[in-house]
Order: sequence, then C-alpha cells, then structure tokens
Amino acid sequence: MASEIKFSSLNCRGLHSADKRKNVFDYLKVRGSHIYCLQDVHWDSNMIATISTEWGGNCFIAPGTNNSRGVAILFNDNFNVTVTRIHCNSNGNLIAVAFQTCQYEVTLVVLYGPNTDTPAFFNEVQNIIEDFNTPHCIVVGDWNVVLDTDMDSLNYLHTNNPKSRQVVHKLMKNLDLFDVWRVFHPITKRFTWRQKNPLKQSRLDYFLVSSGLLNTVTTATITPGYRSDHSMINSSFRLGQMVTGKGFWKFNNSLLEDEAYQKIVKNVIDETITEYACLPYNIDKLLSIPRNMVDFNINDQLFF
Repeated sequence: MASEIKFSSLNCRGLHSADKRKNVFDYLKVRGSHIYCLQDVHWDSNMIATISTEWGGNCFIAPGTNNSRGVAILFNDNFNVTVTRIHCNSNGNLIAVAFQTCQYEVTLVVLYGPNTDTPAFFNEVQNIIEDFNTPHCIVVGDWNVVLDTDMDSLNYLHTNNPKSRQVVHKLMKNLDLFDVWRVFHPITKRFTWRQKNPLKQSRLDYFLVSSGLLNTVTTATITPGYRSDHSMINSSFRLGQMVTGKGFWKFNNSLLEDEAYQKIVKNVIDETITEYACLPYNIDKLLSIPRNMVDFNINDQLFF
C-alpha cells in the first residue's frame, strides 16, 4: 500500500529563544507533516540534547551559533524511517541524511544558502549527493538564489548571486533534479520571502527532486510562514508503489556533444530521407538536396 509522506520546510529566523521554539514546535506538530526541514535555527552544539528532548522525535542538526545559521531535520515521532547516514558541514549551512522508508532509499539535503555569491557551496552540495549515491534525492531549503529572475523575483534592482545561480542550474542538470513547484505551477508567480519597505519579494525556498521521484509527487504548495519573513513550502510524495502516468521525460543534453551519438543521428536522418522521399529522385544525389526541398510520401513534420 502506498503511503503519502509530507515534507515541510521553513526558514525560522532564529529558534534560540525557548519561548519562540516551543511556540513554533507546537505550530509544526499541528500541521501534521512527517518531515520538517528547518533553516536559520540559531542552535549551537550545546543545545542539541535539549532540542531532541523538546521535539520528542528523531532530529538531526547541523549546529550554527546562538545568533546565526544552523539547519535541522525533524522527523514526526510516528513516522517509520531508518536513517543510514548523516553528514553536516562545519558552517551550519547544510545537513544531509540518507534514509529508507517504504522501500525507497533517499538522500535528503537541507541547506541554507550563503547570502553572498558563493558558487563553491553548491558544488559542495553536488559532491555530497554524488558521494551518498542513493537512487533518489530531495534537496530543499532557503537557497538564497532564485532559479528564474523574471518568474521568481519582484522589485530587485540588480541580479543577485548570478554565479551561484549558474552552478545551481548545472547541479540540476548533472543530477537530473527538478523544481517541483515549477513542475506543478509552470506560469504562477509566487514568492517565499518578502521585505515590506521597500517592497521586495523572491522565491528563495524550493524543493529540487530527482526525476525518479517526480511521478510520486502529489502536491507542491507555498503556505504562510510562522514568526518568520519566509513562507513555508510543502511537498507530498506517495511512496510504496510506483505512481504510473505519462511521466516526465528529459533528454540527456550531454549526448549532443558526443561525436558517436551525432554520427548515429545523422545516419538515421539520411536513411529516413532515402526511405521516404517521393519518386523520382536520383538516390545517389538525394542527400545533397536541401532537406526543405525534398518531397516525402508521408508527413514531413515527422522529421523536421
């Protein structure tokens, strides 16, 4: 039987205060997600035992300081999961866990991207995912980088972190990752961070999901945040059985640079032209005729 697993992610804008932390934990538990991915929690290494007790379920923390950074993964106490590997970076910007649930092996990376243009950070993300080497991957958090300046930002005077954006797109291509919000909402403008005066908004928070998980995604939403200037982002996956459908096919663009592949494609085109060209044509000279001048005995839109 398939199980729907819900992920929620939020930049908390600091949870060092015990009062705010209790308030936010109560809010999260009412939402009923299975996995919470938190950024900017402001937890240092001395707080890990306290956080674990207060939360009550499994939690994994990459500590920052008591006034900056820190990311965490909190599992609902009734969620059946086996964590097989953990990695934290030293800056409190990233945590990765490999876990098994419903016969799926998944690498989950929660990150808090640098405010400055630091492409090396996102190269580190790719290296970690490749090292974990699980069949499926989910990367989520506050990236501090928008994927599309036109669709994902409002009232910015300058393009922020362009080098980082370039590396994130490269990471998506290399690891076959997809922005699930944009898959579900291809033309919708929504933002996850806002500044009131002067008004400025952007979609800095998003899930990237490996292609093998796309057909299991059932929802991708942006909902109001809580005691933060960021919205909460949510995504649900129906795991336990493969969800069939038309699927999401993606061509491997690197093949376009492969000379052997280029030769195969050209040969197939030449053979197809020869097979379906109308008579009479001189077969020996057929391939020297511009292709848009050749008449076919079937619809030429099948080729061009």
